[in-house]
Amino acid sequence: MGDKETVSIVIATHNRPLLLEKTLDSVVTQTSCGEIIVLNDGGIDVSEITSNYEVPIVLINQKKNKGPASALNTAIHAARGHYISICDDDDIFTPDHTDTLKSYLKNHKECELVYSSTYAFSDEPSNIIGKMDTGFNPKKLYETNFIPPSSTLFTKSLYERVGGFDESLPGYWDWDFFLKASKYTDIQHVDQFLTFYRVHEQSFQRTQEKTELEKMIKVLSTRHNLSQIDVKNLFENFEVL
Repeated sequence: MGDKETVSIVIATHNRPLLLEKTLDSVVTQTSCGEIIVLNDGGIDVSEITSNYEVPIVLINQKKNKGPASALNTAIHAARGHYISICDDDDIFTPDHTDTLKSYLKNHKECELVYSSTYAFSDEPSNIIGKMDTGFNPKKLYETNFIPPSSTLFTKSLYERVGGFDESLPGYWDWDFFLKASKYTDIQHVDQFLTFYRVHEQSFQRTQEKTELEKMIKVLSTRHNLSQIDVKNLFENFEVL
């Protein structure tokens, strides 16, 4: 299961090399990190980027683009850490991101998934346009997803008990995972801003047709007995500043 002190940071990327490099600049500063794994999900070569750091980065190349859920599953299966940290290839960590979240889990044994408060930004992290610091509320999770994947840290054993991410879902796979995980563990919130969520036109939910998003919502509604909800992207859950 891996050393109980080890954090594996996993990043799925597809054709966003410039954003990936900015993400890695923040990830390599983490003090609590045993390994960094980048899964290139059928995109252009990023080996020149991943090899440009003093910190070793494991690069896994997937020939075909299979989507983020599949890419992250592959990366996590290869991970050796006791803890798993996801970072989207366009998001940013503060330097104490993983250290703070790992310390929380070590001190709260009843919890195997924790998430931080998150700033939303445009272009550069200094340009903050929103924030999300919602404490965990099981009822609210059945209404909308308020947990950015990059803000989380969870045990690999929880990931395995839940069954990983549903690869049949092009989107909302993270929300599906959190809903299932909530049945296995107490999910808790650290009220510190440790994550920066990038808002841009290449964001998944901004490039998807509303009908496709509605199909995925219908799957989740049936699976988790959700009430009828509106289709919205994650940023709509942020408090706009």
